[in-house]
Amino acid sequence: WKQRYFVSDEFYRPGGPVFLLFGGEGTASAKWLTAPTHIMLLAKKYGALVFQLEHRYYGLSWPTPDMTVANLEYLTSEQALADGAFFRDAMVEKYSLGPDSKWVVFGGSYSGSLAAWFKLKYPHLAVGAVASSAPLYAVIDFKDYLRVVRDSLATTGPECNKQIEQAVDHLTFLAASPDNWPAIKDMFKLCTYFNGFNANNMANLFQSLAGNFEGIVQYNKDAREFEGGDNTVTIDTLCDAMTDPNDDRTPLERFALVNEILLNATKQECLDYDYDAFINSLREIQFNSTEGAGGRQWTYQTCVEFGYYQSSDLKDQPFGSLFPVEFFVKQCKDIFGARFDDALLASAVRRTNTFYGGFRPAVHNVTFPNGSIDPWHALGVTKDLAEDVTAIYINGTAHCADMYPPSEHDVPELTRAREQIEYLVGKWVGATS
Repeated sequence: WKQRYFVSDEFYRPGGPVFLLFGGEGTASAKWLTAPTHIMLLAKKYGALVFQLEHRYYGLSWPTPDMTVANLEYLTSEQALADGAFFRDAMVEKYSLGPDSKWVVFGGSYSGSLAAWFKLKYPHLAVGAVASSAPLYAVIDFKDYLRVVRDSLATTGPECNKQIEQAVDHLTFLAASPDNWPAIKDMFKLCTYFNGFNANNMANLFQSLAGNFEGIVQYNKDAREFEGGDNTVTIDTLCDAMTDPNDDRTPLERFALVNEILLNATKQECLDYDYDAFINSLREIQFNSTEGAGGRQWTYQTCVEFGYYQSSDLKDQPFGSLFPVEFFVKQCKDIFGARFDDALLASAVRRTNTFYGGFRPAVHNVTFPNGSIDPWHALGVTKDLAEDVTAIYINGTAHCADMYPPSEHDVPELTRAREQIEYLVGKWVGATS
C-alpha cells in the first residue's frame, strides 16, 4: 500500500536536521509546509528538511481496500508509530541523509501524542519531539472537557455560563411537550422533524449544541486562516451573544442565535441532529465517501484505544446531562458491532495507558506545549517531568496555538512559548549550546 507524504526542501542546508510532522486524524494538508507555520520557521532557522507523513487510513493513505471492521484491525497508534520508523529509514535512503542525520518529530493533538510516543518507542530514531496539545492519557469518560469549557467561558464573566444553563433547562422543559416540537425545530434550524421523546436524538441534539461552544473554545483565536479556518468567531462572540444587556431575548433565544452564528460560519443550511443518520454515515466503509475524510476512522480509534468521550457527566457545567458517557459507548456498538462494548473499551484504555505511560511517559528530550483555554490540556503534561521533559503551559491560548503562523494578535505568552520551543529544537539538533 502507498502512504502519502509531503516534503519541503525550501530551507534545507545539506547536513542539516530533518523535521517530521506526524499526520493526525484527518487528511494531511500540504499547507503546513507552505505557510509560515512554526515548523517552517524553525526549518528556516536551522536549515531543516521537512516531511509530513499522512496517518494510515486517513486522506489517501489506504492500507486496505475499504474500512470494514475486519480491515480496521491495523488502524492503531502503534502501527502509525511503526509507519514513522519505516518512513524515516526510507527517507534516509532516498535523500542520502546518512546515519547521523538528526531528526526531530512534531505533532499536534493526537499527532502530538504520536510525536511523544515515537520518542518513547523509537528513541534512537529522533533527537527530540515537540508534542503540542497532546492528550497522552486515555480515559473513557472525559468529563473534564466541559469543566475547561466552562472555565474558559467564565473568563468573560459569570453570566455566560448562567445564561447557557438557563437556556438548556428551558429547552429540556419545552422538549417534554409535543406542542413545542415544531417551534424547537424552527428555532434551532433542525434539518428534520423534532421528537423530544427520542432519547438518542435528544442526546445528539444537546451534544451538538454544546459542541457549538466546545469547538469555539478549543480553537479560540488560533491563527488558522492559512488552512481556511474561520477565526472570526471567538469565546467573546458567543458570550456576548449570550449576555448582551441591550438585547431583550430570552436565554433560549440567545442559545439559538449562537447555533445560527455557527451554522453560518460553517456554511450549513440546517442542524443535522438525527442519530440514525449520524450512525449510518459512520457505517460507511468506502474510503472515498465523506466520512472517508476520517470520521469513521477516528471513531474507531476512540472505541479501541482512547475513549476521550466529551460527556455531560460532570455535575457542575451548564450543558445539561443528556449526553452521558453511555451515549458514546452506545455509538461504538451501533457503528462497529456488539463486541465494541464498555468492557472492550475499559481494557483498551487501560492497555493504552500501560503501553505509553499515561501522564508520565518515560521519555527524553520532549517538550509539551499546552494552552490554558484548550480543554485537551486536562489530558496532557502541564508540569515538567524531568530536566529534559518540559511542559510549556501557555496562558490564554487554545488548541495547538504554538504550531500556527505567528500573528500580531498573539499574546506575549505564545510568543515566548515559540521562543522556548525554538531554543529546545536548536539544542537537540546541536545548533545552540
